Amino acid sequence: MIEIIMVIVIIGILAVAFFPSAKLIGGHAPVAADVIASDIRITQREAMSREIPLSIAFTAGSATYKYALDAAGNGEIRNLAEIGPITVIAQGQTVTFNSLGEPAALTVPLVITVSDGAATNSITVEPYTGMVTTP
Repeated sequence: MIEIIMVIVIIGILAVAFFPSAKLIGGHAPVAADVIASDIRITQREAMSREIPLSIAFTAGSATYKYALDAAGNGEIRNLAEIGPITVIAQGQTVTFNSLGEPAALTVPLVITVSDGAATNSITVEPYTGMVTTP
């Protein structure tokens, strides 16, 4: 009986040690896409709660972007290189959310592409609603 319990404990320890690294087998791009989607949602919620327009600005070819930017340019900076190597945003774009959480001047879905060399993921922001999706 003690042997069975020891085997279960060892399997549990190995599973805990292996699980975090197993999540990144597909590359760092999926994790970066989730972080970007979260920051877009944060910017949208902040615009609604503060009742002012806020933006998120991406720079092409960069691993950094600014979010929750007000009209004066004050906001947060996110560096995707902290997630893993070579995470790059493909195109430079800015999305501004109004006080209702709607993306201003967006008439077609906005697609933001992130690549780490091994994998590519995209984030879509829908016009009018501002709904954020990742495949």
